[in-house]
Amino acid sequence: MKKKILTIICLVSIMTACSSNNKNVNTQWWMENTQFGININNVWSQTTGNQDIIVGIIDSGVDITNKNIKDSIYINYNEIADNEIDDDGNGYVDDINGWNFYDNTNDIYTAFTSDYHGTMIAGILTDKDYGIAPNIRYLPLKCFRGSEGSIEDVIKAIEYGYDVGVRLFNCSWDTNQYSEELYEVIQSYQDAIFVCSGGKNYENLDLTPVYPACYNLSNIICVGGITESGDIYEFSGYGNDIDIYAPGADIYSLMPENTYNYSDGTSLAVAIVTGAIALAKSIDPLVSCEEIKERFSESYNDFNNLNTLDVNKLCFGN
Repeated sequence: MKKKILTIICLVSIMTACSSNNKNVNTQWWMENTQFGININNVWSQTTGNQDIIVGIIDSGVDITNKNIKDSIYINYNEIADNEIDDDGNGYVDDINGWNFYDNTNDIYTAFTSDYHGTMIAGILTDKDYGIAPNIRYLPLKCFRGSEGSIEDVIKAIEYGYDVGVRLFNCSWDTNQYSEELYEVIQSYQDAIFVCSGGKNYENLDLTPVYPACYNLSNIICVGGITESGDIYEFSGYGNDIDIYAPGADIYSLMPENTYNYSDGTSLAVAIVTGAIALAKSIDPLVSCEEIKERFSESYNDFNNLNTLDVNKLCFGN
């Protein structure tokens, strides 16, 4: 059967990649407690994440050899590496650190050009210098090569991740194709939260929906992107389906091969929201998606008339 093609969020790199080793919050405008920053410092004084929280990254591959994220990778201790035996009997051979559903192998990183996107998302989540929740764990679920992927592979990745213990999925991509099969799988995992991209074309999602963000499901969080000045990012969707806006422009993040770059995209806003929810769940593991959405609704920003991410309110309420 021919694969149904999804479209991954496209990112625009605006500076030359460079290496970095030292944490510098001033490099990340969105981490500062400014008008449109995410107000995270007080939360960090109490938690930078809990290793019991596993985020499933449904994306392209991840360069897990990077020194700043390698200690946060999920490890399947029920599998013996490289013995070509499915030791845990889950149908995936040597799946030590996740799975490549696109190629049906355990090789979760192929090349810089095809896997920079997933690496960047993992960096925003868990980078020891520049990540939002460096002490959580992430599970690479490679479903894309560059911008190509299939709904069938995404469904397999969700089922695999859920069986591993993932209850928080990062979906920094979108498609215009409605899939009843994908809808039903997400609906069936009501105790899992799916943080999804609210589009990339500055379109009103009420008129031009994207999926899975616009499925009418209680366990989906639809994310839009804003700039440092508080404006809706020029390639973000908007409309009533957006649950929360988060920084999505001039974000400094990890790239493959121990490099860094400034990038733009709703993808980045999704990862920031996922990381914030991971912190909230590190404080209160039982916090529900409904409660999270209620806290988002209390984050109305008078300066831009949008619900914008405030991690302190998310984790501790008003």
